[in-house]
Amino acid sequence: MKDIKSGKSISYQDAVISGTLDFTYMEEAMEKLPSKRKNSWWGNNNSNEVKKLIEVKISFTNCTFKDDVLAYIPDEDSGYTFTANFEDIAIFKNCNFKGKAMFKYSRFEKESDFSGSNFDDDTTFKYAKFDRDISFQNTKFAEISTFKYAKFSENVSFANAVFEDSAVFKYTKF
Repeated sequence: MKDIKSGKSISYQDAVISGTLDFTYMEEAMEKLPSKRKNSWWGNNNSNEVKKLIEVKISFTNCTFKDDVLAYIPDEDSGYTFTANFEDIAIFKNCNFKGKAMFKYSRFEKESDFSGSNFDDDTTFKYAKFDRDISFQNTKFAEISTFKYAKFSENVSFANAVFEDSAVFKYTKF
C-alpha cells in the first residue's frame, strides 16, 4: 500500500496477503477530516463520501487474500463513506478472496480482470462503473454477490462464472 501511495505500480504473484487491504486509506483520511460529519437535513451537495484515486496499475495474480479487500468502507462512527476508484488497470486474476470483497461505488477507468478468482464471502460491486473491458470469466462466487446498479460501458464476460448463492443484477446496465 505504501508503493501505491507513493505512485508506484504494484504486481504480486503467488502471494498470500494477510490483514485487511484498504484501498480507501480510511485511517489516513480520517486524520484530515472533522471527527464527526455534521448532518444537514437540507443537505445540498453535502456529500459524506471521501474518494481515494488509485492512479497506478495494480496486479494480483494467483494471490490469496486472507482478510477483507476494501474499496468501500461505510464508517458509522464518523458518518463518512470511504471509496476507492481505479484510474489504471486493475487485475485480480486467479485470486482467492477469503474475506469480504467490497468494491461498491468504485470506478474502474481502464481494463479490469477478476477472471478465475474465488470469492468465499460477500462480494459487492453495487454502483461500480466499468469504463473498459472487464472479465469475471471462470469466477466463483460462494456467497451473495451484488452488481445492483453497476454499469458496464464496454465488454463484460461472466462466461463459466458460478454463483452458489444469490447474484443481484437489478438495475445493472450492460
